[in-house]
Amino acid sequence: MSRFSNKTLAAVQALIASVDGCHGVVIKPVGEHTPKGEIQDCDAGIVPKEWVDQRGPGIAGDDFYGTVTWRLGDFYLIACYAS
Repeated sequence: MSRFSNKTLAAVQALIASVDGCHGVVIKPVGEHTPKGEIQDCDAGIVPKEWVDQRGPGIAGDDFYGTVTWRLGDFYLIACYAS
């Protein structure tokens, strides 16, 4: 595994914390992943863009789930969420 700087790890923590209902995180090399969802401006302000793949509603009618993906250097950070 590559070494990550303290600044990169702080960005990872802040991005994950910005996702309500985050229940899992995956880090994949850029060459092994293609982001899913709609590209949009990143609300957290740490990186310029993010991909949001939202699905739902669930059984209750207001439950949503999906992923948010950010590019950090040579890696994609993928946060899985459910609300």
